Amino acid sequence: MTLHPENDTITREWTYSDICGNSETYIQTIITEDTEAPFIACTVTDTSCHSTNGINAFLGNYTATAATVDNCSSVTITQKPIPAAVINIGVIDVWLYATDDCGNVDSCSLSCVIGDTSILHLPAKIKNEFNIYPNPAKDKFNVHTPDWGGEVTLRISDLQGREVYKKTGLDSDNDYAIELKETDGIYLVEVFSGDKKLIRKLRLQ
Repeated sequence: MTLHPENDTITREWTYSDICGNSETYIQTIITEDTEAPFIACTVTDTSCHSTNGINAFLGNYTATAATVDNCSSVTITQKPIPAAVINIGVIDVWLYATDDCGNVDSCSLSCVIGDTSILHLPAKIKNEFNIYPNPAKDKFNVHTPDWGGEVTLRISDLQGREVYKKTGLDSDNDYAIELKETDGIYLVEVFSGDKKLIRKLRLQ
């Protein structure tokens, strides 16, 4: 049978005949619909654009840095703000969007420092970055815990809420190697400490 992964309508005609030559025909209609969003991960989480005039700079194109996976169709990556947009000095979030042929969308973001990075201090939002790499991963990956100045808890669960991994007492601003023998799919990786909490998506494949 030929699979039709994208939105499509398949029509089949079935004819049943008995030994006396009597027959009946049945028309079967199958509608396929892709409702699963692609997966996108920003492989670069911190970047900068140098300003030559001390006022603004042209934003770079970061679409090529995104890693994407889709279950059945091609993926188009777009960026907001758009590449070459003129951005004033400061720090902005750059969003990358992955859209499949059926219009399903996923996104990720990276922080971009606009200005003279030799004198511009990185804000806490970049210093405190919570990262997972590589992502997507097979079964081994690394987690960098945010710099919260104390111990954090790491928990991983599937999309149904089933907890598959948990580790307490981890140091802030540190790297941890994790091996997870689980079914391929998307998992939620969560770090928390007190009232602070961050969640990122991980795809195992």
